[in-house]
Amino acid sequence: MSQRRVRGLHDVPTMQGRGRNGRRVGGSREQIAAELARLEQARMRLEKERELWQRNLVRVEQQLSDTEQRLDLLRQSLLAITETDAEAAAAAEDKQTRPPTPRRSIPARTTGAWDEVAFEY
Repeated sequence: MSQRRVRGLHDVPTMQGRGRNGRRVGGSREQIAAELARLEQARMRLEKERELWQRNLVRVEQQLSDTEQRLDLLRQSLLAITETDAEAAAAAEDKQTRPPTPRRSIPARTTGAWDEVAFEY
C-alpha cells in the first residue's frame, strides 16, 4: 500500500474526509449540502488558479519572445563588430606600425634612507 505525500492541509486525512474521493456520500441532507459547498469552493479556487496560470503563460511567452528577439539582435551586432574588427586589423597590418617607445629606467635611490623633514607646531 503506497502512502500519499501530504503537501498541505487539504491533503491531511481526517475522519470527516473518509467519505470523499469516490467513497460513500454522507447520509443526511446537511452532510451532502456541506460536501457540495466544499466541492463548489474547491472548483472555483481551481478555476481561479487555472486563469492565473493562463495569464502568466501569456506574459512569459511574451517575455520569451522579446528575449529571443534581443538575442538575435545582439548576435547580429556581434557578428558585424567582429567583421569590422577583422577588417581594421587587416588594414593596420598593411600600414607601417610605429616602433615601440623605449622604456625609461628610473634611477634607484642610493641612500635607501628616508628623507628627513622638520615639522614644527
